[in-house]
Amino acid sequence: MNAQFIVLYDATCGLCQRSQLFLNGWLKHPRYMRFVDVHSEEAPRYLEPFALSSDDTTQRMHVIDVEKNAVFKAEEAVGVCLEQCIAPWSWVGYLLRMRFLKGITRPAYDWVAERRHRFLPPLPDQPTVCTLRSCKP
Repeated sequence: MNAQFIVLYDATCGLCQRSQLFLNGWLKHPRYMRFVDVHSEEAPRYLEPFALSSDDTTQRMHVIDVEKNAVFKAEEAVGVCLEQCIAPWSWVGYLLRMRFLKGITRPAYDWVAERRHRFLPPLPDQPTVCTLRSCKP
């Protein structure tokens, strides 16, 4: 079966790498989610239909819902991914996407994104340069 969700992530970022591993362990239906490195040759195929630039996708996580032909970014993308997991993570994903919480979830996402290189280094045998915003060793 084809993936319903395409997750565009930076495979050189430690937090992104671990997020993929986490999601793969908790997804209800792992085959419905496909992870695509924004630096891969495959990425432009997903970027072009939505007029996304590689700069867009290296600064924030993006998830494409193939069935709905929609793109989610930042905390909404995280929420969409978590909604596909088993409880309690699906509940967290639902909360992240609630409009009335945007005043909290967006700044929290931005805070973590700007500091992610301090939290988690890249996994062994991976490139050490993280190309996401504010991600300098």
